[in-house]
Amino acid sequence: MKSRFSSRAKRFLERSHGGDWARARTDWRALARADGLTRRGLKHLVFDGRWPGELRAVACWLYAGVEGRRAEPMLRRVMADIDPRVSQAAVQGLANVGGGESIPPLLGLLTRGRDNDVRGSVVYALGKLCARRAVPILIEILMDVTETPAVRGFAAESLGSIGDRGACSSLVECLDDSVVEVQWWAAFALGELGCDDALPKLQMIAQANEDLRHGRRNVTASAANAVWKIGRIRSRT
Repeated sequence: MKSRFSSRAKRFLERSHGGDWARARTDWRALARADGLTRRGLKHLVFDGRWPGELRAVACWLYAGVEGRRAEPMLRRVMADIDPRVSQAAVQGLANVGGGESIPPLLGLLTRGRDNDVRGSVVYALGKLCARRAVPILIEILMDVTETPAVRGFAAESLGSIGDRGACSSLVECLDDSVVEVQWWAAFALGELGCDDALPKLQMIAQANEDLRHGRRNVTASAANAVWKIGRIRSRT
């Protein structure tokens, strides 16, 4: 059973579902029919340290997709796993199916953990869960240049998702950051928050001819979109 599940799980992993829970349930049914793997067996695989970490992570992701909110207690246990791939999968599961009870342990993991992939997932999950109590630490991470650009970008995105305008001044400061990825997400978050005080700076960036890019993302375009969003928010008030 292990070898058959391994090959199918690898294909599942390679497709990178990214939160598509309907797809997870479809894959689960296929695995269950082919390998006779029960939900209880799937949960057991998550905790079985004899399995490779990437396959335990797939099992964790599948279990969260199949069980939904019922998986939350198990995911909170697994996110402390010594294998960062399994820990990250549990955190990603909590981002999609978790509730307010998961916020304190996520904050605890953020203060303890140093794996950048796990940290990025925790920061993102806090935004998905609209964790207002996380705003101070998210601002701290955003402004910390020793953090990776990806983690800082997730912090900016999460601040925009949470909706606390107390983050506006820090996000405006990050429009001048030396890291383009951080600039892009800061502009995005300012638009989400509707920060009026950011308009002069955003308009200046939007009108500039500089081609500042992070991959396909253009800082000038992000600033212009933020200006438009702030205008929309203003028109509704």
